[in-house]
Amino acid sequence: MKVITSVIKKSTLIASIVLSLPAFATDYYVDNTGSDNFDGLSPEQAFQSLSKLNSLALQPGDNIYLAGGQTFLGTIKLSNISGNAESPISISNFGDLEQRAIIDAAGELAGIELINPRHINVSNIEITADGGIKKKYRGSSPMRLGILVDINSFDNAADFGHITFDNLYIHDVYFEEFGYEGRGSDVNTPNGTQAYGWGVRLYNNNNGTTKLTNVTMQNSEIGDVAHTAFKVTSNSNRNIEERRWGNVYDVELTNNYFHDIGGPGIQFGGTNSGYVGHNKVHRTGSGSDSRKWNRGSGMWPWGSKNLLIEHNEFFDAQGPADSAGFHIDFNCTNIVVQYNLSKNNAGGFIEILGNNENNSYRYNVSVNDGNRKKGVNGASHDGKILWTSGYVGKNNPQVAAKNNYIYNNTVYVKSDQLAQFAVHNETNGLLVANNLFIIEGDTHYITQDIYNLVDGENPTQDILVTNNAFLDATDWPVESLAVSTNPIVGDPQFANQGGFTLADYIPANQDLISNQGIEIVAFADDPIGLVAGFALSEDILGNPITGNQHLGAIYPFDSTAPQADFSSDETDTTSLTTFTVTISFDELISDFSLSNLTVSNAELSNLIKLSDKQWQFDVAPISDGEVSIQLAENSVVDASENGNVEAHYTITYQASTTETETESSNEQETKSSSGSGGTFYYVLLLLGLTSFRPKRRHL
Repeated sequence: MKVITSVIKKSTLIASIVLSLPAFATDYYVDNTGSDNFDGLSPEQAFQSLSKLNSLALQPGDNIYLAGGQTFLGTIKLSNISGNAESPISISNFGDLEQRAIIDAAGELAGIELINPRHINVSNIEITADGGIKKKYRGSSPMRLGILVDINSFDNAADFGHITFDNLYIHDVYFEEFGYEGRGSDVNTPNGTQAYGWGVRLYNNNNGTTKLTNVTMQNSEIGDVAHTAFKVTSNSNRNIEERRWGNVYDVELTNNYFHDIGGPGIQFGGTNSGYVGHNKVHRTGSGSDSRKWNRGSGMWPWGSKNLLIEHNEFFDAQGPADSAGFHIDFNCTNIVVQYNLSKNNAGGFIEILGNNENNSYRYNVSVNDGNRKKGVNGASHDGKILWTSGYVGKNNPQVAAKNNYIYNNTVYVKSDQLAQFAVHNETNGLLVANNLFIIEGDTHYITQDIYNLVDGENPTQDILVTNNAFLDATDWPVESLAVSTNPIVGDPQFANQGGFTLADYIPANQDLISNQGIEIVAFADDPIGLVAGFALSEDILGNPITGNQHLGAIYPFDSTAPQADFSSDETDTTSLTTFTVTISFDELISDFSLSNLTVSNAELSNLIKLSDKQWQFDVAPISDGEVSIQLAENSVVDASENGNVEAHYTITYQASTTETETESSNEQETKSSSGSGGTFYYVLLLLGLTSFRPKRRHL
């Protein structure tokens, strides 16, 4: 019975392993030289058209390969197709792997359309969809897309998503044909009302528990699309008192280049968590083609929470409204914007709309942001360096932002640009501290009623504007409801003021910024603060932050090389066979050892650490002559990784003169004694008083 039981257990184990293995994966190939009559199972028997792929019943582990460098007309549409974590379904290229396969989706809804997908990877594909006679719709909305991910299922047995887009190039995506001139005043509507082309769109409009999660786009490029490059849309509750975020989670964008975009670069709507890092977002709101919307920020979230936005470039956003580098649209919380470079964005640097709570801009560098002037070139809004609003949708009562934290940013505005500010008069909780506002020109406070006193009173609560640096204390407008206290006045002496790199804003005036800041903490009645905490371990350049409450985005660091000095009781010349030398540094350095020294005509030993900046060791000369000890350049470093200046020690060793004279005297005495003894012997011999003869020495 035990044997039978054992066999049954083993059989059950084997069966469970077999059942857990995926079915045999199938590779499908598409090549312009192929035929849809082939089986598609090898490059030699490849399908010819994309339409053939759309009828396949793909299984976990299956792969679709398009010939690299070739162009395929049409679309890939996968509906209700799922891989799994161990065996995702892939779409990629084959053959010439240096070239992406190209999908021309002109006249189609999308180059790649994924309906209710799970575990799908797409890589090494180029997509274009430049107009087309056919008018395509998602539901009732006309549009054209590079990629569409659409969740319309209410099956919540498993999450949808787990999708990776890698090394894609999506470009020239337009709904209309080239030359279309019908945009009119659509640029003045909040999101545009006409049909546009989009790069990538994710939809999950279900109000239930169906989730779209874990969508990643990396190492990819999107350029010249009519509206947004990458957009997430999910239903969220617009009821101001009962905010509910949508059902999209964990969206990640890394190392992408989005450029010349007709609308925003990135827009997250109803997104619960996400990471956007190390991307370049340039020239959003572009009007280079009449089919483009011609308005848009580098990125903006709406109705979203728990987003980390870091190490990105947001450059040259244009448009009559919005069009900041990064702005936080209404109904958001825990959006942290840090370590970004923002420059020449018409709408401004910091824009926080209504009903936004517990968000932060910190350790960013802003250059010439907010250069738009209302009424000039069709602008409907002024650009601003800092703007907190109460806007929560058209015709809705305003709800001011609450408990937002703006600290340790470096802001530079050139002399011929007006720097403008606005703070909503119902703001409750705004900290602006430890920033550098280096404004060469004039400043202005927006005079609109909602940014000014009410019946002569300032109704704002918990606003702290303190310990910020200016070229002049009046650069923070005195009319502002957010009153500046303890301003620090001076020139940080940037490395290249007016430049467009982070290194251009390294301050040489360390005294202005070092230990001039305050510790950042939550307001007393704010139980949340920042979910990620206020303290950071490094600045925007990666320099370690070690507790100095400094100003600006770049931590004050020591650029001075440490210097060393050798000393000893023995000077110039010594006869000692062993003597002691001390090496002293003018600042703390990394650990020192005798191996850091180069020595000639001596041996070093017995290293003793006297303090954190001083060591001593023994020197034993080998022979007469010069003894040399050298600490070569960059042998040790200080806390800022500055290598040391070269240092030398030399001394002449000469054996003791007393010892030499003694040896010479003994030698002479020996010779003298030998000579007198011989004479005395011959005298005795002549007198016959001895018969002894000394032995003859033989050579």
